[in-house]
Amino acid sequence: MNREALLESLSAVMDNEADELEVRRILAATSEDPELRATWSRYAMARAVIRNEPIMPKLDIASAVSAALANEEAPVTTPAASVKPKVSRWSAISRVAVAASVTVAVLAGVRLYNQEDATQQMAQQAPAPISIPQVQSPAVLANYSEESAQSAESKAANSAAADSQLPGYIRQHAQQATFNSVEGSALPYARGANAETR
Repeated sequence: MNREALLESLSAVMDNEADELEVRRILAATSEDPELRATWSRYAMARAVIRNEPIMPKLDIASAVSAALANEEAPVTTPAASVKPKVSRWSAISRVAVAASVTVAVLAGVRLYNQEDATQQMAQQAPAPISIPQVQSPAVLANYSEESAQSAESKAANSAAADSQLPGYIRQHAQQATFNSVEGSALPYARGANAETR
C-alpha cells in the first residue's frame, strides 16, 4: 500500500469514517512504521485543537524508566538483610483496630455533618402563615327551577347517545383507514380497540 493511501486511511480513521478493515490495516502499519505513528500523533493533536479538547502531552515514560533501570547498578543483598523481621500477632491486631477506629470516626463525622445541613435547611424552611381571604360582598343565593333540571337531564341523554355511537364511528374509521393504506397495517384496529375499552 502506498504512502498516500495510508495517510488517507489514517485521516478516515481520525474522522471515524473508516471501516473495520481500514482500521486494522492502519493499526498494523503503525506497529511497523514509526513515521506513521508520528503522523497519527500530529493528526490527533490537530483534531484536539480544532475541537477545543485538552491536549495530552507526549510523555514516553516507559523508555525513560527502562533507560534509568539500565543505568542503575543491581543492589547487592546480604543474607542478614534478607531475613524478615517477625510480625507479632498483636501488631497485626493493632493495625486492624486503628483502621476500624479511623473508619468509625470518618463515618461519624460525615453523619454529623449531614445532620447539621439537614437542621439548617429545616430551619430555613419555616412554614408561611396561611391567610384566609375575607369576603366583603353580599351573598348571592342560587335558585333551582324545573327548567334547569330538565336541561341537565337532556344534556345527560345527549351525552349518553354520543357515547353509544362513538365506538361504531371509531370502528368504521379504522376499517376505512386500513383499506386506504398502502401497507395494510393493523395499527388503526389497535387504536380503535383501545378507544372502545375506555
